[in-house]
Amino acid sequence: MLRHICILMFVLSCSSQNPDRLPSSTPYQRNWQEYVAHNFIEKNEFEKYFPDPEYLLKWEEHTDFVLDNPLPPFRIQEKQFSCQVRKLYPTHPSQGTKDYSYAAFARYNHGKLPPASYACEIKNPTGRFCLRASSAIMVVMSDTYEDECGNYYRGYWLTTYLKSDESMGTLFSKGRTAYQKPNSQFANDLAEGGTYFVAPKEFFLLGELLPKDAGIIRTEKARSLRSGFRMNGKLFVK
Repeated sequence: MLRHICILMFVLSCSSQNPDRLPSSTPYQRNWQEYVAHNFIEKNEFEKYFPDPEYLLKWEEHTDFVLDNPLPPFRIQEKQFSCQVRKLYPTHPSQGTKDYSYAAFARYNHGKLPPASYACEIKNPTGRFCLRASSAIMVVMSDTYEDECGNYYRGYWLTTYLKSDESMGTLFSKGRTAYQKPNSQFANDLAEGGTYFVAPKEFFLLGELLPKDAGIIRTEKARSLRSGFRMNGKLFVK
């Protein structure tokens, strides 16, 4: 009898846990700022992303990217990749389902940054000091993908770049391309290009689609096919 009571108490304790929290989540995943700090900044991951990262100052939230209230990491329903062919394909060529979850920037200490550093934009006349340095930027992005088996995912990844290197393609979603419109009189007048597959390992998290995603995917896919794209397997080509 005592054994049965103990088992029942254990089951009840398990079922009383927060249903919004992922089994693999940690206290560092309550919001994107803590998630990024714990998984990237504290682990010194930026050594492979930015030149001379030891001269970066404090990271600050960048408010220009995230315009709505993104889903926090602890509310994302993780989805295991479940197809033998380890490829993910964009669900359509456009940026219509792209989301920004979090963005941050850090300035360089230009007074200590070596003038020969790639991050140094302007040196003093003698070339001995860095007068102005670029800023480091990181953005948590996500978009929608499909595998060979017909499963859908929202993939999350971290985009990192120097402000001085920013271009029209810097914040393009993985697997999607664009090209300059021919005969356009405007620079950076881009048109949607074809898609290419992405390896699942290029995402730090795969989750279920958001409630809004399915409808947008249908709309964007239909629009792309009407505008001249055709399907080559799971790829969109022109």
